[in-house]
Amino acid sequence: MESSNTMERWLALASEVHAGLLAAADKAQEQTRGATNWAPEAVAVRLLLRSCRNLEGVILLCRHGLVVESRTLARSLVENSFGVAALGTRDSAQKYLKMLQDDSAESRRRQGKFILDKLPNSPGDLTPLKQVVDAMDKSLKTISPKQVAELGPMLPQYLGYQRLSDNAAHATANALNHHVAIHSDGANEHWTYRFDLGTDGEISATILYALLAALAVGIGVTQLVKADAANAHLHQLSVRWKNMPPPIDTI
Repeated sequence: MESSNTMERWLALASEVHAGLLAAADKAQEQTRGATNWAPEAVAVRLLLRSCRNLEGVILLCRHGLVVESRTLARSLVENSFGVAALGTRDSAQKYLKMLQDDSAESRRRQGKFILDKLPNSPGDLTPLKQVVDAMDKSLKTISPKQVAELGPMLPQYLGYQRLSDNAAHATANALNHHVAIHSDGANEHWTYRFDLGTDGEISATILYALLAALAVGIGVTQLVKADAANAHLHQLSVRWKNMPPPIDTI
């Protein structure tokens, strides 16, 4: 019962944070009307809007006990927080924006190259595609979450990002262990498959990580766009986050 009560408290706080993010997003959009497409403030608002949906997904999945799936979205929230933190100073913001633009171009180049190299019998004339791919800058790189994290104060949370990746987002040995149960009858040990819903402790731990990132996004964006009232409200929610009972499980 204690664990279930804790989980419900975390879910209730998550709903309040989500509402706070939505209100902050409305204000942030007002504050950035007329900004250029690649202005740091405009990109920050996009990260906030993405985070609103990511957190909504975490809440819905947690209410259904889907731990792995909710942790995959929690990881997205952590990644969003790296971007917002990088936008906090002029120098790091310019580096991050360049990373985003380079990543977009390099991703398109790699997709085109994959078609040319691995799918040569695709319908249509591939000559125009080859011309475009050959003309693209080959020195660009796809974005690295670690390098983005290194641009701002959220770098310590990269460890959480790694754990969420290993525990849920990728088909790793650790993630696949969610579907294994180890049984011991004294000297012998054996295993069986399992397909259980997440425990209350696992759900609470997931929300803890998700809210840490979501609040960082909201506070960072509202500070950047000078949405003072929304920023103050999110700070109040962050104090409540700090005072929440710790989950019995960890990621």
